Amino acid sequence: MPVATPVVAATPVFPPASYSTDLLVDTMWLMEHLADPQLKLIELSEDAAYMSGHLPSAGHLRWEDLKLVDSNSATLAAWRDDVQARLGALGITPADPVVVYDDGSLWAARVWWILEALGHRDKRVLDGGKPAWTAAGEPLSTDSVSPAPASYEGTPNLAALATAEYVASRLGAPDLALVDARRPEEYSGQDNDGTARGGHIPGAVNIPFDQVAIPGSPRYYLPPDKLAELYVSRGVTPDKEVIAYCATGVRSAVTYFSLRLLGYPRVLLYSASWAEWGNRLDLPVAT
Repeated sequence: MPVATPVVAATPVFPPASYSTDLLVDTMWLMEHLADPQLKLIELSEDAAYMSGHLPSAGHLRWEDLKLVDSNSATLAAWRDDVQARLGALGITPADPVVVYDDGSLWAARVWWILEALGHRDKRVLDGGKPAWTAAGEPLSTDSVSPAPASYEGTPNLAALATAEYVASRLGAPDLALVDARRPEEYSGQDNDGTARGGHIPGAVNIPFDQVAIPGSPRYYLPPDKLAELYVSRGVTPDKEVIAYCATGVRSAVTYFSLRLLGYPRVLLYSASWAEWGNRLDLPVAT
């Protein structure tokens, strides 16, 4: 009987020569696919920004409605139910291709990560967000969007989410890289984010989330080599498990998405972030 040859996964090229359109798309890609009746668009912004003009047919979410600042199992279950209901209200099902964008904040990555945590397969971020769309001369709409409600029931992707207990259990591990995506003042403890304690998780390096983008507007993601250098120069290398956090899991979702763009195989988001860690007196803090 012949012996089966084991299948060995190819080592990903690092850094990639370019970003896959399975993750990040530009305005030209979106224009070419906008007529697809199954394609769903989601804008993450405040109400006023959305109502002043959005991409045609785009639904709307606010980051405040998507927060997860407690990582116990009951809260996680309730949060999943809530975000699934919000996606269903936008007419989205797990089978739909989805493009998420923002109004220049980079925070569309938060919606992308939520879809990731729900096991949604076909999801992309529009590079540069709404400013890139308008810079390309494309029109915005102020029409009301009222999709037919759908039923959204995802398959939780536990590999995308870290709890406080998991983070604590991994502290000091040689194959762990912790990335604090907040401002330096928050990282140092000068600004405690309204929590009981200021500072950062021991061992974390501070890489503010907005450093992943080219300065200015539209905010486009850095080229692959520059994005890779940003992380590798701080010891955040692809051979490590990387856990990203911020204050409420919004800014660090940008970090999570950036690392996925680069092909990092083990990335988790500690969504409860400093809102939980800073108020948990049983957890260690560094300043």
